[in-house]
Amino acid sequence: MHHGQALFRSACRLATRSLSDARAIVAVAGSLSLDIIAEGIETQAEKAVLEFMGCLEGQGYLFARPLPSEDFVAWFDSNHKGNS
Repeated sequence: MHHGQALFRSACRLATRSLSDARAIVAVAGSLSLDIIAEGIETQAEKAVLEFMGCLEGQGYLFARPLPSEDFVAWFDSNHKGNS
């Protein structure tokens, strides 16, 4: 993790962590000028809540399942055409 970044797991996993807890994490990271990377995003609803709170970066099953390194390049190329 680089200086200036905060990573937190399942930021809006509404079933196990309250929304107010997620808001507090995002607020504290923002007050420290940290970029926020949420981990464990599985649904569009979770992504939308995070974006609304100002967390614009994340990873999780919503985007892709874990891949062996030899499969990553093909996955990346097929999912990021025109984004370079």
